[in-house]
Amino acid sequence: MAEDILSSIQRPFLFDDRECFVTASIGIRLGSPRESDRSILLRTADQAMYQAKKLGKNRYCVYEEPADHALSRDKQGKMA
Repeated sequence: MAEDILSSIQRPFLFDDRECFVTASIGIRLGSPRESDRSILLRTADQAMYQAKKLGKNRYCVYEEPADHALSRDKQGKMA
């Protein structure tokens, strides 16, 4: 889906009789309905977007949770 969005955005268009081009950097954060803290989802999607910008124009990146954070979250789930 991100690739489709990027290809749509990069099509040239006319504005004021000039051909214009747009690029985008997209950050993706996969979440589940159980994740109630939307600010964390937005912050991590933002981190992925800045990683896409760092890698070059017209890209997308998917946020990957650090392995040690996922492990601690898993342990918390088992303890509950």
